[in-house]
Amino acid sequence: MNIVKNDHLDLIFMDIMLPEKSGMQITHEIREYEMYAGIKERVPIVALTANTLDNDKEKCILSGMDDYITKPFSADDLYRAINNLVLKKL
Repeated sequence: MNIVKNDHLDLIFMDIMLPEKSGMQITHEIREYEMYAGIKERVPIVALTANTLDNDKEKCILSGMDDYITKPFSADDLYRAINNLVLKKL
């Protein structure tokens, strides 16, 4: 969480299955911090997951993520996310 507070990030690729907290939980904490700090332009967060159940994408989006990529993913998948969430803003 310190990196979000101390550095400017253009994009976060967030794994869903992490050892101590879920990626959805961390995303929720980031979104709460952004709201508390009055950050108007939130950092885009893309879920990376091997889970492909029907409602996984919906859960990720509801947790505050902006996009969802399933593993294994290709360079095209990463480029699409970067293009849609970062490059189109420039």
